[in-house]
Amino acid sequence: MIDLNAKSNRFGWLAKTWLLFCLLIAATLGFAWNLPGAVAALRFVPDLDSSQCSIPISEVRLGQRVAGINPLREQAEKDEVEQASWRKISLRMTKMCGKDLWIDLLRPEEWIHAVGAKPGAIVLLDMPEMGAFGHARILEISPCPEIQPGPGTLVTGRFRHELDDKAEVLSVCVEGQVTPTTVTSGHLYWSADREDYVEAGDLVAGERLDTIVGSRKVASIASVEHTDFVYNLETTEHVYRVGSLGALVHNSCTVPKKANWTNQYYNVHRREVNALDHVWLRHGRGAGYSDVSRFSSEFSSKSKIKGLVSDALNRGTVVNKGLQGNTKAISIDVGRVIGQNQNGAPTSVIQVFLDLGNNVKTVFPL
Repeated sequence: MIDLNAKSNRFGWLAKTWLLFCLLIAATLGFAWNLPGAVAALRFVPDLDSSQCSIPISEVRLGQRVAGINPLREQAEKDEVEQASWRKISLRMTKMCGKDLWIDLLRPEEWIHAVGAKPGAIVLLDMPEMGAFGHARILEISPCPEIQPGPGTLVTGRFRHELDDKAEVLSVCVEGQVTPTTVTSGHLYWSADREDYVEAGDLVAGERLDTIVGSRKVASIASVEHTDFVYNLETTEHVYRVGSLGALVHNSCTVPKKANWTNQYYNVHRREVNALDHVWLRHGRGAGYSDVSRFSSEFSSKSKIKGLVSDALNRGTVVNKGLQGNTKAISIDVGRVIGQNQNGAPTSVIQVFLDLGNNVKTVFPL
């Protein structure tokens, strides 16, 4: 953390004044801080210019370094990106909510070969903490951009989301901040009081946050209307700074629940199968039953059904207890037809049954 009152023999009041000026003019909708000379070494540099002070998150590029040190050191990753053997992969996916997501990643050639990545190919992304879980189409594979030298956390991923209709957007104002920062409610801020990451929606007025100028209290939090894109970054420290005071945030939003499937066995077609295979054989597109609900052709693999279930676990509502009270049911209307119900009518509702350990027992269109 940088203390504006700390003494230094390497620079004077002019550098401090200039930095404060840069902080004040920074815009606030998802700014990522780019202070390469003052990040890892926790010091100022006297020759900062305006381009080094702040940059809108929408303009941050892969290979750039931004400010932020993760207090939870076990989460930080080594900066091992090698420009010669890494590539930029651009992808697009449609999320379970029906909204689109554009993704740029820096990945090594080994990753490209392992997933069979090539332009036009469909790959499965398992990045729920970034809101990227499901199948994505590769738009382009290009050379690795220049890797910015020096200290700072390295940007290895950019995510541009169409905003989910059900997402809550908040205006978070920190004491001394000229203009509030606009974030989604699930984005994680570092709370100096709790010494942990806290969802923006769970912050309270008076709670101290870690900013570029020391601990500052939350002045207010309010819901706001927002219809534009929302952005996120993947960094090697898994953190970056946002807003005109550079509050420390995690690059993960609230980690979505991933479906854990029971090992309970079912008798299907006179053979024992586990829970996921049971759903696939009984409710999949090609199921040989005439009296059950089934998924549409969109869900042509078990992995796609798993993605739909994960979405239900995170956005659905507990509707009732199961038989003997040893299960619970979660239901969600995903907003588009996902299959047909038991009567053969199109449906957009899915129901998931969980055991007492929150493991999926079965799932089907309702």
